Amino acid sequence: MKLFMHIAEAGNLTRGAEKMHISVSAASLRLKNLEEALAVPLFERLAKGVELTAAGENFLSHVRKIHSNLERMHADLNEFSLGVKGSLRIYANTNSINSYLPESLSTFLANNPSINIDLQEHNSNTIALAVMEGVADIGIMAGNIPTMGLEFLPFRTDRLILVVPKNSKFADELSIPFSTALTHNFVCLDVDSAIQIFLQQMATQMGQRLKVRIHVRSFDAICRMVAAGVGIGVVPHSAAEEHIQAGKLSGIELADDWAMREMKICFLNFNKLSSYGQQLVQFLSSGYTTYGMK
Repeated sequence: MKLFMHIAEAGNLTRGAEKMHISVSAASLRLKNLEEALAVPLFERLAKGVELTAAGENFLSHVRKIHSNLERMHADLNEFSLGVKGSLRIYANTNSINSYLPESLSTFLANNPSINIDLQEHNSNTIALAVMEGVADIGIMAGNIPTMGLEFLPFRTDRLILVVPKNSKFADELSIPFSTALTHNFVCLDVDSAIQIFLQQMATQMGQRLKVRIHVRSFDAICRMVAAGVGIGVVPHSAAEEHIQAGKLSGIELADDWAMREMKICFLNFNKLSSYGQQLVQFLSSGYTTYGMK
């Protein structure tokens, strides 16, 4: 299966064989035996290489899951040998990672010293898919994403707001649509952050583009740049609250429905989570709160 995966990713039998450190003839024989065992052709042989058939595409999806689970198994068993009881893979969106999870996870880890956590930032579509495919144990996501087969618990509710300098023409507004703000320069997170990707998508759907003056690494940095007059920004209300109360900038509600972000904890089956996975899910959902301008 590893040979098949290498050939599929390279689109070439020779390069796939090289990655496995075997001869092309040996690789060809193994592939032939695999196709005979499955009773379906996995590749179309072309002049410049190979191309997956529909059955091959399906098989590749399964192989990647199996390969990921095997690597995970080896990592978990190695951690047991080092005295670690277990580990959890969490995929979460930008808002939860920046505003909530550091405090929550640090408390959980302090109380559970034999548990390790692999936390990764992704957009909600990727999170849902990763949990459904078993790549992540737990996800924290927002938005209306097709999530057949997943179970949910509430995590937090937060509102995305527009932050502007105190002297901005928007400063006295209570609410404006995102499309109105798009005429101005923005201070944004890194281009690959989940919330930045989301905002770019929203602007594109409106037939406009996000005019980015500078990219920074955190919501706090966005607020500081906005307060200094570099541009305007979109951040969760929870991340801007301290700056607003200190009078450093103004916060304005976005009139768009998507601005209210209901974050949810998702998982495949609560009863099939490890005991420490169940403990973490219950711990995270117990702190449910709502943030907003009103």
